[in-house]
Amino acid sequence: VRSFDISAPRVCDIVQSTTTNQPQPRLQRDDEVLARLQRELCILGEAVGQRRPLPPRRRRSHPPKATAVLKAWFRDNIDHPYATPEELQSLGTACNLSPKQVQDWISNRRNRKRRRD
Repeated sequence: VRSFDISAPRVCDIVQSTTTNQPQPRLQRDDEVLARLQRELCILGEAVGQRRPLPPRRRRSHPPKATAVLKAWFRDNIDHPYATPEELQSLGTACNLSPKQVQDWISNRRNRKRRRD
């Protein structure tokens, strides 16, 4: 693993300054140095086959109409809140969700209800 010296200029900076006869670049601010190091680490990670870290995903809820339909089904089936495959398919069509999403929503709702009771 290669370590980076924060105070050292990059090789391409040295080459540019020596070929153009310009004075050495003055010291950069800490945040610029940090950003440069992060970019170089990403490039180095790609070179050894590692993927770049992904930004965190935002959690998205289902549309309000879908939630209302699912809540109504749950209220109507409170005694036995387990949907059949046919019910999952019809609820998914009504809510514009996949049957798996409907099944997960019902399962999460059962768990929340169990924790509250």
